[in-house]
Amino acid sequence: MALLLREELAWFKAQVYGRSSEKSSSDLSPDQARLFNEPEVLAAIATAIGNEEAAVITIEEHERHRKPGRKAIPPQFPRIELAPLDIPEAERICPHDGTPLEVMGAETTERYHFVLPKLEVWVQKRLKRSCPCCHQRVKIAPLPPHILPKSLATPSLLAHITVAKFVDGLPLTRQSKQFERHKVNLGAGTMGLWMNTIGAQRLPPLINLMHEAILAEPVLHSDETPLQVLKSEKPVASDHYMMVRAAGPPSRRIVLFNYEPNRNVAAVKRLLTGSEGPYAGKLVADGLGLYGIVEADPTFVFTLCGCLAHARRGFDRALKVSALPSDNNLARVAIRDHIGKIYTVEREITKRCEAREKSGGTWSLEETRSLRQQHAAPLMSAFRAWLDAQP
Repeated sequence: MALLLREELAWFKAQVYGRSSEKSSSDLSPDQARLFNEPEVLAAIATAIGNEEAAVITIEEHERHRKPGRKAIPPQFPRIELAPLDIPEAERICPHDGTPLEVMGAETTERYHFVLPKLEVWVQKRLKRSCPCCHQRVKIAPLPPHILPKSLATPSLLAHITVAKFVDGLPLTRQSKQFERHKVNLGAGTMGLWMNTIGAQRLPPLINLMHEAILAEPVLHSDETPLQVLKSEKPVASDHYMMVRAAGPPSRRIVLFNYEPNRNVAAVKRLLTGSEGPYAGKLVADGLGLYGIVEADPTFVFTLCGCLAHARRGFDRALKVSALPSDNNLARVAIRDHIGKIYTVEREITKRCEAREKSGGTWSLEETRSLRQQHAAPLMSAFRAWLDAQP
């Protein structure tokens, strides 16, 4: 009981005064903490953890091109040739023999030039036709389909406002001031009406298609986070949630956000059910018990997989409350010698994926699975065996 109270006190102190990040700190020498450990404690720890063999991760060789200096400007940007610079006329004579200097080449310097965004007005004329004799049967060309037919905004302007608000976090009031500097009278209320109309009437069909597409993927990630809601029928202190689902290869990743006032079994089942029935792939989630309840439902056939980041979080918490400052306590061994090596494989996969996409190619989930089976699976098996061997 006393040990439990000491751990609770240590956890409280870590929450109030400690670092919130779960990354390991490299500011201090890993051997500094051992100065205050008794030999008996070190011997007990060594007996508990056994002789850990350092697993060797072999990643097949591949070329890495590292250019010195600053990065070159990407070629997709248009180049505007400026007037060439030359030396003054008086300096174009050789000082030795008076021969005129000839052009032998040129040095090119490239710099980014920012052009202020501009607004254009599209003028669309629709021709009217009628009979020249009876002046009846007047006909006019119909307007093309538009996302907001009665608004003054083209899809490009609506896309710009949407990205600025929901991706860049720029409120509509600030966007209105930006437009005002361009002599455009576009109020925040008008833009808010546009955003509400698009979200309520135009996006649901697209979201439904993305919902069906994400449930067709073999691997689906799901997580939820508390959300503050200013106006709600629930009590003020009640929690609301944003449930996030992600699936698909890096080249066509789908991420869906669903607001749920209650995090319950019904909400999870609704998000895992499509027109073709319940989800039947592999679902990666944290240790929330709701997913286990849904998995136990015979109508659902997905395979529930644990999230390694959430598993590491438990060891990180144990490390913060450990009474042993040694570099070799069990939580640190799990993070450093097992989970850390698995993360090394994931970082290598990420580097390869980014290199492939920079070269114009695409990275498939099958390539990720192959590398994980080859390098990460043995590390996971060793980690499981180490856990089973602990008293």
